[in-house]
Amino acid sequence: MSASEHIHNVLSDNAQTLHALHVLRHHGLNEIGLQTVFRAAVVSRLMYASPAWRGFVTSSDLQRVPGFIRLCRRNHYCPPDMPDIDELMDEADRQTTFSQHLEQPASYITCPAAAEVRIVAELPTQTACSRQASSTKPWTLD
Repeated sequence: MSASEHIHNVLSDNAQTLHALHVLRHHGLNEIGLQTVFRAAVVSRLMYASPAWRGFVTSSDLQRVPGFIRLCRRNHYCPPDMPDIDELMDEADRQTTFSQHLEQPASYITCPAAAEVRIVAELPTQTACSRQASSTKPWTLD
């Protein structure tokens, strides 16, 4: 899936969520509740893996996201104190593990997989359960 397709799919899914928010408003959910659902469903979906796809999307596709947020602000689904989506994505870029490691000296960078390899290497090759299972006859149907 390309980054443009991803943006299209996310905005399409979020448009369906806006319909659900409209129904919730009609059924009496207050504005604070709507904004909470908006942040939990829409903003989280927009922000998911944004540091990964943001660099591969065209500028016209990227401009669709703030346009969608403006629509949400007009309908009072988006909290007025929420930062712009570009600011949220910039913050997500700064908080990625990779960028944090780039800012640290090389002596602090560790490989978490090395600990897992050590643990796997210390496991016994044959457990008591596998020894017992190999010594019994297999089940057969007569």
